[in-house]
Amino acid sequence: MSVSASREGVSSAPHWALRLLGGCELAVLPDKHRVALPGKRERVLLAYLALSPNCRQPRRRLAALLWGDMSDEAALDNLRNCLWVLRKALGDGEHRVLASTGEDIVLDIGSFDVDALSVRSLGPHAGRAELENGAAHCVGEFLAGLSIESQEFETWRHTEAERYRNRSITLLTKLMVLQDEAGENERAIETGLRILAIEPLHEPALRRLMRLYGRCGRRSAAITLYRTMTAALKTELDAEPELETRAVFEELARGGEDPLPLSVDAAADISVAVLPFVNLSRDVEQEFFSDGMTEEITAALAQIKGLRVVGRSSAFAFKRDNQNSRKIGQALGARYLIEGSVRRSGNRVRITARLVQADEGTHLWAQNYDRELTDVFAIQENIAQAIATSLQVPLGLKHGQQLVPNRTADTDSYQDYLRARALVRVRGPLEPGGPLTEAADLLQQVVGRNETYAPAWGLLGQAFALISTFCSALVNGSSDELNRIATDSLRKAEAAAQRAIALDPKNIDGHTALAFARNYRGAFEQAEDLYMQALSLDAGNPEALHQYQLMLTGVGRLKDSLAMRLRLQAQEPLVPVFNRATAEALWLNGRNDDAIAILKGLPPAFGPRLRLAEVYASIGRFADAADTLQGVPQGIFPPQTVDEAITLLRSAPASAALQAHLCRTRLGFVCLYLGAPDRVLDFFEALAEAGYPALGNPAGRLWAHSYAPVRKSERFKAFVRRAGMIDYWRSRGWPDLCRPVGADDFVCT
Repeated sequence: MSVSASREGVSSAPHWALRLLGGCELAVLPDKHRVALPGKRERVLLAYLALSPNCRQPRRRLAALLWGDMSDEAALDNLRNCLWVLRKALGDGEHRVLASTGEDIVLDIGSFDVDALSVRSLGPHAGRAELENGAAHCVGEFLAGLSIESQEFETWRHTEAERYRNRSITLLTKLMVLQDEAGENERAIETGLRILAIEPLHEPALRRLMRLYGRCGRRSAAITLYRTMTAALKTELDAEPELETRAVFEELARGGEDPLPLSVDAAADISVAVLPFVNLSRDVEQEFFSDGMTEEITAALAQIKGLRVVGRSSAFAFKRDNQNSRKIGQALGARYLIEGSVRRSGNRVRITARLVQADEGTHLWAQNYDRELTDVFAIQENIAQAIATSLQVPLGLKHGQQLVPNRTADTDSYQDYLRARALVRVRGPLEPGGPLTEAADLLQQVVGRNETYAPAWGLLGQAFALISTFCSALVNGSSDELNRIATDSLRKAEAAAQRAIALDPKNIDGHTALAFARNYRGAFEQAEDLYMQALSLDAGNPEALHQYQLMLTGVGRLKDSLAMRLRLQAQEPLVPVFNRATAEALWLNGRNDDAIAILKGLPPAFGPRLRLAEVYASIGRFADAADTLQGVPQGIFPPQTVDEAITLLRSAPASAALQAHLCRTRLGFVCLYLGAPDRVLDFFEALAEAGYPALGNPAGRLWAHSYAPVRKSERFKAFVRRAGMIDYWRSRGWPDLCRPVGADDFVCT
């Protein structure tokens, strides 16, 4: 809906589109070419006047809004300069758009199509077409990412943000009901997920979404949504879902088989975290062994249905940390903590384990084990079973079944397996030749000695699958080198993973490694089935959840992806690589401020810096993006490539001559703002040409708001066809931003 009331004597045809929801952006109609607004206060001034009664405000009121801490005269001088800069950007030399009438400044609103006004204007009896038009504007928070040092402004922005947030939810809810009643299940699901992106705890939308998913045969998606909200309610409000919401869940749970566990157990509140066992051995090189005991006991406890094991990866953030149990429990969302120590001497091992109630620090159980190294599996089993007994949780084991399967009598192989496991957890951007390569070398020796040791085969598959995603060739445009590395490592990954699954069909590492490789090759349906199989074996497996979520992002299922990411975030709050992915998911769903806050809080490594620079650029903060790139570690890109990207960002948005090499690197996002947006596809097409369109899951960025011009191009269509996404969409459902047109075509927004 175009809002185009205007002042007398001025043309009412809108000339600009002013977006205030999800940021602050001005574009020229009809092609929506962006206009560079030079500063934050110029944007605030334009937004404030657009939403003011009669689009009119006294000068002193505007000066107080923009420079509340200055004297009147200084603020008025600044306002005059601000008006001059804004008029220059608008080409308003005759003061027709921004007019001065006595003490007031008046905006010709007829020159603007304002998204916020379109949303505001919808009445209670708006029809379907009007609702859909208005819903198209509900893409994010009011003036997201825009802030100035003025309490007046912050108070106004907060009030308006709450108003438009509530208005957007009301509008989308009405539209979802109409779509549901019309039998348009997929569109209703899309709308419902948009509501949850705005208000993750909106239970009426959740209930309708769960029913819709059930109707479409996608019950696992309904279960994921329910569990995500349950965790969020517990964390944020210390509350349970409403009775009606639980009833919908139970109705779905009775509907038949599902690859994820469905029942809500009263013991689900029994949450435990295993803290890193302390290495008390004289040899510091035995650290891998104590870490391995931590991971093995965690894995054993995860097999017990009545326990919710949290912080499997996050717990390592507390290694050598002296915080008290209450703070650690709160940070991990764990009611109980398991602490311990390991001391090795020759072939003897002494393991001590304790069960602690986190909020009180009370020891509920403790035990020492002095055994031969060959008894280490029995120790792990005993610890896990003793903890379950102490918490009065049934083991749920069948006759002859164990919590610690796949034991081996070869202690040397087991120790090498633990060494490799620690290396895979560390990872790093220096492959080949880094921790993953070292892990693969160790594991190949293990399976050479012990060909039936399934855990080693599964971990070997993971190491090989990840090698090509942690090498500089993936991001610096070295296509030939990347092709060579990926072809070798993924072939070996698939062979190792298939061997692991053949030896043990319940080997989770094998399923996830094979899913990685199939996803990277663009076999998305196969990859999804493998991820679901892994999660049916262990619904909370962090690696499977993390990688599956990245795949969902890459194929454009942004809402499903965010729901899964928030579920993992509740379970694993302190893993930097997971938090980096959470920030990207939030950015893709229009939550720019949340994404920036997370990325700024991460260690200043390559990944977080690159993503932070791209988020800044997407909201027009080009100087901040350039400053962020200056901190990119050396050795990943040629220095001149980084320098070129920084220089171009400082001149953005503008047209510029681009070097072909730059656009084929991970820094190619700068091309979006330099008059050649479709050139960002150089990077993605190079991966597709090599046969690995999803290697490293890069395609998620293509669904950001800033990539909208790219998605509308024929070149984008050609890429997603070549990548294999069309077949996946037709089989599993269309992504949030695309829909089919006729039998063979589609359109994306």
